Formats: sequence, structure tokens, C-alpha cells
Amino acid sequence: MYEGIMYLNCRNVSLTHSNVEHFVRGIWLYASSDCFVSTNRLSDNYIGFGITRCNNSKVWQNEVYNSIYAGVTMNDLNHGIQVRNNTIINNDFVDDTYGIMVAYFFYTKNYDTILDGNTILGYTRGLCVLGTKGLTVTNNVIGDSTGPAIHLWYSKDAVFIRN
Repeated sequence: MYEGIMYLNCRNVSLTHSNVEHFVRGIWLYASSDCFVSTNRLSDNYIGFGITRCNNSKVWQNEVYNSIYAGVTMNDLNHGIQVRNNTIINNDFVDDTYGIMVAYFFYTKNYDTILDGNTILGYTRGLCVLGTKGLTVTNNVIGDSTGPAIHLWYSKDAVFIRN
């Protein structure tokens, strides 16, 4: 199966208290706005959360375990995404994994993204950022990485505080 739960062109939709495991993408928000995804448990997916072409959506207090590639990916054009107070843990320690990856294609942009209060443990790269503007990264715990805890490329107006 490819997506466990997919939001496609949705607006003002909430998803809470779900358990999603063994998919390519556990939850995928695509071309959606003003969505709220909270208190879900995602385990053993290739990618826990995928966020693509979304606006003003919130991913809060979710648990993401043992993602094969990445706990959270935000790619293509996103604006105003908030990823707060999530637990993203990988116990498999395989090569080339990402806790949170923001814009993993060179030509993509994420604007005004907030990453706050997340716990990211056990990935090759804890936080990988490529091609953003107005990124705020605060109060995150990033550890047990076998590579860089924070990897930042081609970003403008980024703020990192208390990580």
C-alpha cells in the first residue's frame, strides 16, 4: 500500500488519534490548507508524514517511529506549515535517514515554516533543510545522529534558537 491516509486538495480537515503503520507514506498532506493533524502514531512507514503544496497547516503532538527514509518530509511549495511537539524516533540506524527533511529537491521552496519543540532521535541527519525562506527552528531536541544533527543549505532568513 502506498499512502495510509492522504489529504488531497482538502481544507479545514482534522485528523487525530489514528494509528498508521507499514505504508510508503503514513500520512500525506497534498495541495491542502488549514489542516490539523494531531496525536497520531505512525510506525514502520517509509516516510511518516509527507507534506507537499500545503498552506497554513499544523502537525502537532504526533509520534513517528522507525521511518525507513524520513520521519517528516516537506517538499515542493509549502507556506505557513507548523510542525510542533512531535516525537520522531528511529531505532533501526540504517544509512541515509532523515528525522525532518524540508525541501529535498533543489528547486523547491518552503516559506514561513515553524519547527518547534520536536524530539528527533536516531537518524543519519536529524534535520535537513534545503531551499527555504523564513524558517524558524526553536526548542527542538536533536540527537543520536550518525551524521549532522542540522544540515542547512540554500536558506534565507532562517532563525535557530534553543535547539
